[in-house]
Amino acid sequence: MGSAHRDRDKLFWWSFGFTPGSGSKPKVTGRKLDDTSTVANISRVTNAYAESLGGWTMLVAVEFPSAGCWEIAGEYVGQKLTFVVEVVADDVRDGT
Repeated sequence: MGSAHRDRDKLFWWSFGFTPGSGSKPKVTGRKLDDTSTVANISRVTNAYAESLGGWTMLVAVEFPSAGCWEIAGEYVGQKLTFVVEVVADDVRDGT
């Protein structure tokens, strides 16, 4: 896995009563669990509307610079959420 490895995904953050322009934005971070000096690139927060997601949501893009296990942490209006995702190398995904 070289430095060219890039995986991206969008994360939707939902909070009851959120409307665009409300002023508060989530703080989102990502760090690799086996190398805490490696961090994910997090985009600026934007908004998205989807009935299936309960209306207005906050949206960020996360770009992982390498495969491995990553901890994603978010904080919004005093509430925190942390979860772990596994980013799989391209050669593992396509079976080579």
